[in-house]
Amino acid sequence: MNDEFNHFYKKIRDNYKNYEDKIIDLNNYHSDDQSIILLKLNSEISIPDEIGLNPYNFWKIHKFNSIPGLFFIKNIFTNIGQEYWMNRHVSYCLNCYPKSHKSNVQILDQKHKFSKLRWVTLGYHHNWDTKIYSHDDKSVMPVEIKSLCKIICECIGYEDFEAEAAIINYYSRNSFIRGHIDHSEYNLKAPLISISFGLSAIFMIQSSISNVIDYEHDSIIPLLIRNGDVLIMSDESRLALHAVPKILEESNSNKEEKNHLPYDNIRINMNVRQVF
Repeated sequence: MNDEFNHFYKKIRDNYKNYEDKIIDLNNYHSDDQSIILLKLNSEISIPDEIGLNPYNFWKIHKFNSIPGLFFIKNIFTNIGQEYWMNRHVSYCLNCYPKSHKSNVQILDQKHKFSKLRWVTLGYHHNWDTKIYSHDDKSVMPVEIKSLCKIICECIGYEDFEAEAAIINYYSRNSFIRGHIDHSEYNLKAPLISISFGLSAIFMIQSSISNVIDYEHDSIIPLLIRNGDVLIMSDESRLALHAVPKILEESNSNKEEKNHLPYDNIRINMNVRQVF
């Protein structure tokens, strides 16, 4: 983590409220300089009913000119779809694939299901020690994840994306992820897809373009990620330094908006990659 990024990371983690006016919330963002562009969608792409997605005309795809290849998509999932995918992410560890998928705990009971769980890997398993994928260490990639990611990638023009590996991270309110670059995959031209449910979080990413925003750390963009948001890192942004310094406690209004969700006080993030 470079010094500038690390410095701002600590500031956000220690007291993000001092920087709320710098954190981009795309629910309330209005750009006069066109640094963030709302894209028109290809409405001819078909969406299966069973994976809980809104029609394309509900989607809002934001493209960041300051970080080439970074897309932020909102309004993808229906309420039923949000509940479905949260349950699916839990079942990958608890029920459906207990022998073939991997997690940071060997046995996870219902009573303590989120107290110790941190991650689950699907498809090609990421080796946390060597940072290398192996053809000999993999499980079957769930079909519904492959279908979901193919639809998401097609909407921004990546028609050949193949979901081969996924890491599902389970966050408590005190969790965080330090600055890092995802470069273990052999295919670094394919996008990385990040899908979030549950608690909101602050996501930081560094741009190679300075003077993006008029404040002290102007090459670092902090974004508010809400329940159901999708982030795509492709092209230049695929190898950008990024982090999650803060998971946010929900306000009463946000709790009411998400009372249909099956799990409280957690954030679940699934990031999907094409390895080869």
